[in-house]
Amino acid sequence: MRGLVFKGIQVVGVLVGLYLAGLGVAGFARGDYSWRRAGFWVVFGSMVSILFLDPALASFVLPFFTTQDTITTVLTVGILIAFSLIAQLYHQLSERDRRLTRLVQEVAVRGFAREYGFKAEKEDEG
Repeated sequence: MRGLVFKGIQVVGVLVGLYLAGLGVAGFARGDYSWRRAGFWVVFGSMVSILFLDPALASFVLPFFTTQDTITTVLTVGILIAFSLIAQLYHQLSERDRRLTRLVQEVAVRGFAREYGFKAEKEDEG
C-alpha cells in the first residue's frame, strides 16, 4: 500500500516539474520571458522531475548543500525562489510606475497646450 502512495507522489511531482518546464518554454515562445528566465524554469522543472523520478539522487545531491535534511533544503530553495520572484515583481512594478508617470505627464502637457492654444510639436523633428 505504501508503494502505491509513493508512486502517486512521484507522478504528481513529475507532472509539476513538467508543468514548470513547460511554463518556461511557453513564456519564452510568447515573448513574456527572457531566455535566462525561461532557462531557469526549464532547468528547475527538469530538476524537480528528475528528483521525483529517482529519489535516491536526493541523497547524492544533498551533501553538496551542506545539509542532510531534505525538507530544510527544499524550504531553503523555495524561500530563495520566492525572494527572487518578489524582486522581479518589484522591478516590474517600479518600471510600470515610471511609465505611468511619464504617460500622465505627457497627457497633462498636451491638455495644457490644447487648452491655451499652443501647438504640440514633436521633439524629434528637426
